[in-house]
Amino acid sequence: MPGAAFGALIIEITEGVEGALPVAVVPFDTSELATKPPADVAEIIANDLNRSGVFKALERKALVARPNYSAQVQYPRWRAAGVEYLVVGRIFPMA
Repeated sequence: MPGAAFGALIIEITEGVEGALPVAVVPFDTSELATKPPADVAEIIANDLNRSGVFKALERKALVARPNYSAQVQYPRWRAAGVEYLVVGRIFPMA
């Protein structure tokens, strides 16, 4: 695709623990892109975290909010839902 840029995201987890920790992976905001991205980055991250055995990603329907950057996160709300770990992000074009 002309003008498209792709980046690699690598998450390395080297040790496991007993019992998976709940983590919320919020779908990334893609509203600034001209076309839909070829993959759902948040889903890829959630799957990688699930496969690690350390984390258990919440189902999207269980998310208490859908922030896209840290200033939007209401931490007490997530803690009340039992979520101590949260992944948020945005995807936007670069000049």
